[in-house]
Amino acid sequence: IVDQNIDPAEPNYGILPLPNLETKIVAANTLLGLQRGQLLLGSERVRQLERQLQQVRHDYFTARRYKDKKALRAHDKELCVELATALTESGECSPFDAKRLADWNPYDTNTDAPFFDPAWMFGLPAGVAQVSKPAVSPTSKSAGGGHRAPAAGLETRDTADLEVCATAALHDDKGVFHIVIGNPPYVRQEQLRNVTVTGSDGKPRPLKEALKDQYECFTGTADLYVYFFERSFQLLRTGGMLSFITSNKYMRAAYGERLRTYLFYATHPRVILDFGDSPVFTSVAYPCIIVTEKIRAVQKGGLPNPGQFAIPERIKQLLDAPDRTVRVHTWNPGSALPDFPDIFDSQANAIAQRDLKPDGWRLESPVNLRLLERLCQAGKPLREYVGSRVYRGITTGFNEAFVVDRDTRDRLIAEHKASADVLKPFSRGRDVERWRLVPQDQWLIFTRRGCDIRKYPAIHEYLKQFKKQLMPGAAGGRKPGSYEWYEIQDNIAYYEEFDRPKVVSTKVSIRPTFALDRQGCFLGNTSYFIPAGNTGLYVLALLNSNLYEGYARRVFVEKQGGWYEVQPDGLEAFPIPLATAEQRRACERLAEALIWLHSPSLREDRSYGGASGPGAARKPSNAPLGLMKSYFEQWLNGLVFELFFPGELHARKLKLFDETARLNPPDLAAVAEKHLPAATEERSAAQAGKLARLQELFTQAHDSNAPLRAMLFDLPSLEVVRIIEEVSAKSQDMP
Repeated sequence: IVDQNIDPAEPNYGILPLPNLETKIVAANTLLGLQRGQLLLGSERVRQLERQLQQVRHDYFTARRYKDKKALRAHDKELCVELATALTESGECSPFDAKRLADWNPYDTNTDAPFFDPAWMFGLPAGVAQVSKPAVSPTSKSAGGGHRAPAAGLETRDTADLEVCATAALHDDKGVFHIVIGNPPYVRQEQLRNVTVTGSDGKPRPLKEALKDQYECFTGTADLYVYFFERSFQLLRTGGMLSFITSNKYMRAAYGERLRTYLFYATHPRVILDFGDSPVFTSVAYPCIIVTEKIRAVQKGGLPNPGQFAIPERIKQLLDAPDRTVRVHTWNPGSALPDFPDIFDSQANAIAQRDLKPDGWRLESPVNLRLLERLCQAGKPLREYVGSRVYRGITTGFNEAFVVDRDTRDRLIAEHKASADVLKPFSRGRDVERWRLVPQDQWLIFTRRGCDIRKYPAIHEYLKQFKKQLMPGAAGGRKPGSYEWYEIQDNIAYYEEFDRPKVVSTKVSIRPTFALDRQGCFLGNTSYFIPAGNTGLYVLALLNSNLYEGYARRVFVEKQGGWYEVQPDGLEAFPIPLATAEQRRACERLAEALIWLHSPSLREDRSYGGASGPGAARKPSNAPLGLMKSYFEQWLNGLVFELFFPGELHARKLKLFDETARLNPPDLAAVAEKHLPAATEERSAAQAGKLARLQELFTQAHDSNAPLRAMLFDLPSLEVVRIIEEVSAKSQDMP
């Protein structure tokens, strides 16, 4: 569209023709580019040719006649060839990169360049600004169907407008642009594993290796868009602005820690808007928008360690203005998108930049952020408290071979009794329910690294039928690695921990889903576990609480539908209050009661929650099982809040531990029901006794005049409780 005044009396209606824009718009397609030497100290011949080339392109910009344009393009080509030769001879470019410079045709608008260099393409010295927009697609399909990245990088694009893609560091590492606007491609890091690029020496090398050499934000598990951020800041001049639409995963995912550190240290975010799983952009999952200003350049090796920003004094030293504000907002999926400007203006929170810490970003009000800080300081980190890290379950690489049913297990043991040594009870993540683990009578063939398969001939013979699928690195087999075809894929150095009591968790949750495993189950890779020893019950009580859910939804990566992904680092950091012996015992007894109330024998008859069948406990005459479970969870939640915020609760005379001590919940663990045979009079009597004790406790604690009930009713009126339970409330109506 040309907005000019029209005069029919003038030639061409008085409309001035557009200048020739070919040399002003560049489409490049690479994250890795030229390795140029000390250009400012280069030969005078190189400087002279560069000036001539700049003049040719300046003249072309305003040329009108075809023959003039043609002559200028021809002269441009001659100068490029001559300049490439001079660069090679002076040592400022490798021969391979010099050829790429000479081959690039700025007048061909139908192809993209395999490199991006502002000095070569625009004649821009440091401090001269233009506009760039990284916007390319990351991969192309080779004839074999795999991904490839020839020449300097990843070589297809999905936009045709102003495209200037991220590349390697500029020769002087000084940005030249005022603005970078983009929507980087979202390519998962798994798709980059077998991608190779051509370096400045003309030789192929793994893409990830090249990225590691050139980017401070590199992490082996980082998705591709992370590097677009850093490259854009390399292109920006200090004071320049970046505006990106990307996935929000970098805000909390472990792989985003170095990027968060970069943004925290080298930029001033002005606006951050997280759309979560709202479908506002069809091509971006979990989209967010960030607008940020570059405030300093970061040289290779110059990014501070993320851990330094956990120390308030270091924040003051590293940031010139840690209290400058950032406007942040988390979009409500129920809001109308056309109302976005008004909603953002009225609802966005202004937080201090010091709150955008490398350990994870929370786009909440300052009040909520201070509350989260208090919560995290209320006890020892879980890892320190239990004296162990959080472990992931086992990746076999091919469950169809290594996970068997009971019939197969029994047959393998019958064929050779030594098979029993490597057949372990097995549960997947989906077998973990809130308060209980529900094994499906499956068994894991645990042939770990170094296993002497000759000792287990029946196992060896059974696995042979899957040998093709089990071969490491073979087509149709498992991933490459230093393990035998009959061994599980993971090197599980911590395998002995599976045999011990542990708290287990799902990997993806809609609400806290933890259980206590006392049977020594081996777990699949969609679950985590915490070797908790004799602290297991207390830890379980805390992790299944509403308070933990409030923490989890602020720390973990959210997924669609209100789900979130548990991450070991965040779980290990959850604070465990140092309770007194009496407080811990109260939490443990309620947790034990909830475990028992969720046991299979009490779920068989859902009409009232009682057991059924021969020898089953008699139907209780008062509270249904569901109401008991709900009230005991509410009670336990209250105790957890008192552990974390005793000042607020005691100021309102809410002393739940004192009332719990008076009610004295029974010690269900004292009745060794698990050692009794199923469907016997002894087991029936034990179950009936436990149920009767819990019914009695419920009747006392839930009575309309019970002090405990009044305290629990008053609890949500406390601000600390209300803020924490706001986020956990969204899962209460979900299955």
